[in-house]
Amino acid sequence: MRSQKAVKWLDRSWMVPFQNAPPIAHKLRRQFENRWVRFHSLPESRRYPDGEQEMEIVLHRHNSVLESLTAEGCDVALVTTHYSYSSPIEDVAPVTETDPDAIRWRSVALHKLPDADKFMGEHFMHLFVKWSTWKRGVFDPAIRLTAIDVIENVLLVDSQGSWCVSPYDGGMDCFLRTPSARDVLRSQHADWLSQHPKGL
Repeated sequence: MRSQKAVKWLDRSWMVPFQNAPPIAHKLRRQFENRWVRFHSLPESRRYPDGEQEMEIVLHRHNSVLESLTAEGCDVALVTTHYSYSSPIEDVAPVTETDPDAIRWRSVALHKLPDADKFMGEHFMHLFVKWSTWKRGVFDPAIRLTAIDVIENVLLVDSQGSWCVSPYDGGMDCFLRTPSARDVLRSQHADWLSQHPKGL
């Protein structure tokens, strides 16, 4: 997919269902709480996998949730994040080395957000996108890096804007188009839900 088309497609997928909100996972959870559900990656809500056998559990759970949301052959965007602290024109090497096909989607001036940390000074979040055809395992490299806290604020967004999944080190936050769609997904994977009263 050409760069300009890839960005426009993601803009369209994000604009209506997420009201063009800043694509920051923990902020989405607060804004769209009635459409959010969290699944944990490991039994007993353990955060980090201990070896490859437990990493396979992490991958199995993420792929199973994604299979519940989309069909093989559909287009899904992988959004990765990089930060800079001086200018929106940043060194993109950390992103392009991980995924050379990723292109810039948008930048967010974090210091201008309403709840910005005043002590951080000027700092930016830069988001990059790569569209892939969904099949089980296609996003495993990104999920692996997220699971061991190498990268953060990873988003998976489908081309129709029906859902967004944000893997993190410990689980995945899922945002659906409607509360009823969220409820269906939650019931499909109820064994992986948090026991926390707020679902965290």
